[in-house]
Parts: sequence; C-alpha cells; structure tokens
Amino acid sequence: NIHYEFTDSSSFDDCGFTIESQVAGSGHFMVREIEGSDGQAFLGHDNYRYREVLTNPATGAWFVITGHALFKEMTGRQIDGDIWEFTAHEAGQPFVVEDSDGNVVLRDRGRLTFRAVFDALGDGEPGGELIEQELTSISGPHPGLFADFCEIATEPIG
Repeated sequence: NIHYEFTDSSSFDDCGFTIESQVAGSGHFMVREIEGSDGQAFLGHDNYRYREVLTNPATGAWFVITGHALFKEMTGRQIDGDIWEFTAHEAGQPFVVEDSDGNVVLRDRGRLTFRAVFDALGDGEPGGELIEQELTSISGPHPGLFADFCEIATEPIG
C-alpha cells in the first residue's frame, strides 16, 4: 500500500523538432497476494494521475497531456510453475490532450481490458518478466490509443 509522487524533465527530437517535457504525477498503488499462490503471484491496483507539459523551445509553443485512471488487475491464474496469466482493466481518462488555450483536442475515456502472461520468477516479489500482453477489449472512445504522437505534437507546437 504505497502513495507515490513523481516528477521528470527530458527532451527528445523524435518528431523532427526538439520537444521538452515536464511531467508530474501521483498515485496510490496497492498489491495483494493471490490466494493459494504461496506468495508467488500478486494483483496490482494503481489509481494514478499525471500532467505533462510539452514545449517546443524554439518557438515557446506548448500543449498539455493529462491523465487520471485506475489500473486494476482483476484475476490471476497459474498456467504452469511460475507462469501466470492476468486480466486487468484500465478505466478513466488515461490520456487527454489540451492545447495552450485549454481546449481539449483529444480525449481517451472508458475502459480497456488487457491479458498478460508473466513469469513470476519464483522470488516471492511482485512483478516478474512479461512474456506476452494483449489488449482484449475497448469500451468507450480511445482515439489516442492508436494515434501517432508526432501527429498529435506537430499541430500545436511543430
């Protein structure tokens, strides 16, 4: 049961121009052991929010990406040995893009459902090695899910 906060600054030029990023966020993360797993498999629950300001230093133009969502592993089942399959939901507004005037340009909202297979490594610690992951269902509009980041960034600051 952990409350956390984070900040980070970085810059990159993946879109053909420099973008500076300032991000801050917080959340509440909980983990619980799956009954009958002998302390080898855990379900995670992460209620998070963040705000990232992306700026073109050459022009001073900027935009904001925010998110507030709940990621919750719903089920876990042992496949074989240390190999476990999990299902998870992410619900809320994990990705919202606003221009510098505060206008919403793009908003994901609703629920995503995932399936993941992990090697729990047999070390009694949460986490492990991801073997495979897939998005199994989408509820609600999620235009940002398949959007190209550089296309999103180029209009307001490129």
